[in-house]
Amino acid sequence: MEPQEQLRKLSSILLDAMQARNLTLEKLATLTNISERFLEPLLTDEIKKLHSSPYLHGYIVKIGSVLGLDGEEIWNAYFSENADIRRSGKFDDLPKNRFKKRHIDRRIVFGGALGIIFLIFVIWRIQVYFGPPALSLAGFTDNMIVETPEYTLRGNVDVKHQLTLNGEQIYQEPNGDFEKEIALQPGWNALSFKIKKFLGSEYTMEKQIFLKTDETPAPRGAALENGRQESENNSTTTNSTTTQ
Repeated sequence: MEPQEQLRKLSSILLDAMQARNLTLEKLATLTNISERFLEPLLTDEIKKLHSSPYLHGYIVKIGSVLGLDGEEIWNAYFSENADIRRSGKFDDLPKNRFKKRHIDRRIVFGGALGIIFLIFVIWRIQVYFGPPALSLAGFTDNMIVETPEYTLRGNVDVKHQLTLNGEQIYQEPNGDFEKEIALQPGWNALSFKIKKFLGSEYTMEKQIFLKTDETPAPRGAALENGRQESENNSTTTNSTTTQ
């Protein structure tokens, strides 16, 4: 029997089996996980469009199991010795099926999540190590005016950093808090804070405080300190600027 006659006979067998089970081409493709475009040549006698023998063999066995046919018997009868069937090369690959679900490798997802977390951690540590430190001054406002020559400066800075005020080192508590009594002169008093990080970077912050006396009235636009207790309940955090 000629190859084309064999294929016609096989197509009739397949179509009869599909009709007996009320299966359409689309339904058969779903049940076998074989794309319609690879089933159609079997049902239309287009031998030139069939896959090479190892892959075609697998298709025939799968189709036979779904249709209640002996796939191996069909393969041996119609394809195993058919000279018109392409033979497989070592680089042949089975076509991807559009019905097959793609599974995501959980190891890749988990590894990617860990990588993102690690990157965030590294960026955070870089900012901690190389970013400017924060100096918090309790109850202190810019260009503040006071009326007594003694002022108690309170604040907080990272205990790992060295803090100086106008060249004099200030020692912090274990939690970073510090307190410093300063003597003021009438008029404007400059407060130069320097913070040296443990890696050696040094940052400065300049502040001013005005001591009002009868001879040195308060300048316009400056705010007089409204009670020490109220000031101590407020906290101002100031970002430092890099020393040039």
